Amino acid sequence: MRVRDNGSEMPGVQARTYAAPSVENTLSHDHSKTFAVAGTPTTTTPAHPFDVWAEGKYTQFKIIGGSGDFFVLHSGIDYLITPRTLIGFGGQLDWANFKGAPTGAAAVGGTAKGRGFLVGPYVTAKPLEHFYVEARASWGHSSNTVSPYGTYKDGFGAERWLGTLALIGEFNLGVLSIKP
Repeated sequence: MRVRDNGSEMPGVQARTYAAPSVENTLSHDHSKTFAVAGTPTTTTPAHPFDVWAEGKYTQFKIIGGSGDFFVLHSGIDYLITPRTLIGFGGQLDWANFKGAPTGAAAVGGTAKGRGFLVGPYVTAKPLEHFYVEARASWGHSSNTVSPYGTYKDGFGAERWLGTLALIGEFNLGVLSIKP
């Protein structure tokens, strides 16, 4: 397990992140590993085109007026439909807690908790040798409770959705480097 102190540049904010060690051949946000493992030919599909993966992160933080923690777990299953195109279905579970300082100049005294999930499809394509396109669409829900003064609790839920499109790569044009 790695422990990383982020050395935050925000005054009064300290965070520590705990992350599970990465597993060989898992998918993360760097899909170049996936395509390298799967091979580079453009006409054949690898012998094992399915991949199941998971990644989790846990962070503790302290800010002026309180402290808390946050956890997120991403997991999914992909299928390499061609050596340059991967499709998958993934999910995310997350929770966050905050507890305000009960006394002092920055006293908040309250608490906040949230739990949520997202699920949906994604696709990654490698149209050029050093260029990837990622797209994701997810939908989910969160349940939250808040106690602003530590005297009563109120709860609320929310629908969530997330859509992302990423262009990843590097092109060197003489002295100019383009990294979308």
